[in-house]
Amino acid sequence: MTQLDKILELTLQVEQAIESGDWGIANEIESNRRQLLIGLFNDNAIQTMSPADQAALKNILLRNEESIRNVHAGRKELARHSSRINNASSAARAYRSNAAQRHERLVTSG
Repeated sequence: MTQLDKILELTLQVEQAIESGDWGIANEIESNRRQLLIGLFNDNAIQTMSPADQAALKNILLRNEESIRNVHAGRKELARHSSRINNASSAARAYRSNAAQRHERLVTSG
């Protein structure tokens, strides 16, 4: 398996982890993949690649951009859900507080 094959396999694994929301796994795989990519660029191996391998690398880079967009979309989705949860928690606290105050008034006035 060539370094490019390893990068391609790790790219697929990162994409799958992102799709399933396994952010920790995606990050771990991405760290390994990034090191291979850095090595590929630092070794100037790109100049010696066949046109097919250069095309495969360009495809990987395009997939990276798509993965980044997916991560940003996922982050926005999580932020929306978090906001809803915070709002619901605040509403529940306010309801409990109001209910307790009403109960206290009923007990003391009755």
